[in-house]
Amino acid sequence: MRRTVQPEFLDLLPEDHPVARANRRDLVFFNRIMGNETWIHRALAPALRRGDRVLEIGAGDGRLRRFLAPLLDAHGASMDGLDVRSRPAEWPPDATWIQERIQDFDRFGGYDILLAALILHQLHDDELGALGANLGGRCRLILATEPARRSRFLWPIGAAGLLGIRPPSRHDARVSIAAGFRNDEIARLLKLPSSCWAWHVEEGRLGSHRFTARRR
Repeated sequence: MRRTVQPEFLDLLPEDHPVARANRRDLVFFNRIMGNETWIHRALAPALRRGDRVLEIGAGDGRLRRFLAPLLDAHGASMDGLDVRSRPAEWPPDATWIQERIQDFDRFGGYDILLAALILHQLHDDELGALGANLGGRCRLILATEPARRSRFLWPIGAAGLLGIRPPSRHDARVSIAAGFRNDEIARLLKLPSSCWAWHVEEGRLGSHRFTARRR
């Protein structure tokens, strides 16, 4: 499968549209079965340092921030959110919310750690390259969990309807898989130099592509 980036329903609808709200509920289900939040917690815990500044891109409804809150608090670390949607009601008042497109954001250099859960696949190759170029020298860790671009993960999407997953969400799931990643594509598309970064990739059995990059 060649990587193909196409619009998703969730990107085209107003955030308060009933279909968009339903889509976000289904997205919670996909995150859960893929184990995305658990994996990020497990990967972040041994790397987090006191006073770290963490940025989640595509922070959505802030669910990951809430899941990581005890870990962040234990290390005196802060976590900001970047998303085109408005600030979620449950986002902590002392945490920064940046309502902006990832493509327009130019302050990545202020963060030690970058988190991405089901968002990098929405960026075109050149946009990923621009993101990598804007990371700056401070960022030392990137954790991303994305769809694995494998045709074998397409067929269960149809069966997801039996679990109550709505047609727009099943459409977005197929689009996401087609825009997902294989092997070391994220590192190559971000144009991370191997002289500065070491990375590791693993694929989960339920369709997740997990990428870890550490600055040398």
